[in-house]
Amino acid sequence: MTDVIYVGGKVYVITRAEGSNTTPANYGTYASGGTDDKGVLATNFNASLKNNMIQIYTLGGGRSFKQIVPGKFEASGTLEYEVGSGNFLKYAFGAVSAGATTTTNFDGTTITGTPTAALKKYVLTQADTLDSFSMDVIAQSDASASDVKTRYTGAKANQVTLKADTENPLHATMDFIAQKPTTSTADYSATTQTILSDVPQMFYRGQLLINAGDYGLSGTGTLSTMTDATKAWTVNAWQTNYVLIDSAGTAFVITSNTATALTVTGTPATGSYVICPLSTYTSAQVVQCNSVDMTLTNNLEGYWSISNDTGRGVKYLLEKQREYTLTLDLNFVNTDQLGRFYSGATSGTTPVSDTGYTPFCVVLDYKTAIGQGDNYKALKLVFTDVVFDEESLPANPKDILKQVVTAKAKNCMGFFITSEAQ
Repeated sequence: MTDVIYVGGKVYVITRAEGSNTTPANYGTYASGGTDDKGVLATNFNASLKNNMIQIYTLGGGRSFKQIVPGKFEASGTLEYEVGSGNFLKYAFGAVSAGATTTTNFDGTTITGTPTAALKKYVLTQADTLDSFSMDVIAQSDASASDVKTRYTGAKANQVTLKADTENPLHATMDFIAQKPTTSTADYSATTQTILSDVPQMFYRGQLLINAGDYGLSGTGTLSTMTDATKAWTVNAWQTNYVLIDSAGTAFVITSNTATALTVTGTPATGSYVICPLSTYTSAQVVQCNSVDMTLTNNLEGYWSISNDTGRGVKYLLEKQREYTLTLDLNFVNTDQLGRFYSGATSGTTPVSDTGYTPFCVVLDYKTAIGQGDNYKALKLVFTDVVFDEESLPANPKDILKQVVTAKAKNCMGFFITSEAQ
């Protein structure tokens, strides 16, 4: 192989879904008959490989080891990218719907401008078992036949953090664990490395909303009613400033609600759903947010077995508990969020017991102007059953009065609209 100096600007990261560990024959197997997923606007990639070498010292063998043998092989890494759509989040959430043509956004508002037929909407939903994926990291050079490709198979997303602030595009950091890497050299065609060109989401297209939305998995739709027997809603709490978004990503105007049923205009699909604020937000829903970090942790655990049929690589990556954490840097403009820290409601003035604490909804909502036609983009993340866990109130004579809150959420659903095939 010819000695070549490689540069980061000619490194491509491409992924391809493999399957799930519920079908062991697929886990860690590169789907050669599939179609390459497109890359994202990757800004950094770092892989860490570990042989876990075992040194064996023997009686009478002197002070140096007598033998050294490789133990468990571990492969992990980090991919950072600027978020344009929600496509790569499917590896962290577990599932993304097929694209459905849309002419309305997730609030049900018609997208204007022509044409709009190219716009597709997608829904990200939580799954208990994550699909594994293969990742090709290709370092290209100007010299013939001297490209280097490392393929990581059996990879899963252990943790994803999204950071939103006013200085940078919406930034994602994905920590992954893989089963096995394989490195090869060949000349790879640049035409096979297609990068999604969705414009990154910027703060001036976004809103952070804190209000009492809701989420459910057991909803059943019959005519214009969505019923969820697990709920105990306040009657008509959702009929003015909220919409129902069903498992297909379709928005429905809520005309009224009982304790366990929502009456909507249209027929929602059965399955997961969210209730979230309309595009016309109330002043109580929008908060002055300087930055927010959102982290989904899947708490993967590697499993090896005697007679490991994957060699030294991990046999399975098993999903343990799912965790959502949020860190909000807010301006202290009133006592609403301090009230939520006390009781979950803006009216809180002192800490309450568990029976008095009311979880709420946090929505990070990005979208371009409604008249953008095929250039319209949207990304909505809805965190539900949110509680404020820690709060700091720094006061400094040289700074704006702020409050920094760490929150925990039980569930999340994601929605995005783009004109690019995902």
